[in-house]
Amino acid sequence: MMMPRAIGHVGRFQQHANLLDYWRAESGRIDIARCREQIRSITDGKYLSVRRNDATGTLQFREIGKGLATYHDDNWNDNFQDKPVEIQPDMRYGAWIANTFSQALVVGEPELSEVEAIVAADKDGALVHQLLFALGITDGE
Repeated sequence: MMMPRAIGHVGRFQQHANLLDYWRAESGRIDIARCREQIRSITDGKYLSVRRNDATGTLQFREIGKGLATYHDDNWNDNFQDKPVEIQPDMRYGAWIANTFSQALVVGEPELSEVEAIVAADKDGALVHQLLFALGITDGE
């Protein structure tokens, strides 16, 4: 299940609410190079950042926080940086993430989606309920 949610829904999830507050305090643009430690602290390392490639317009992975479970594919885990967001072991999820982040960039406002999925990285394959919270990040370049 992947359901878009109103940004007011974030209040139920304190970690995301704290990140939204931080984003607002930074005038809607977080410079990840300058604020990496604050982002790590707020999210417990469970974040990913993407950037738009100016030449191709595609979204590419920039960084994945160490607290975020990734795939069991070590080759992908070691080589994700600068790859298109769609190109990952779960291509449907990658396409959905790319679309969600693209919308956030176009609108200039956070996009919030509620996700339920079975994550292979979870040792018992349990159902995981999470929010995908896409917002504007710069990378100090």
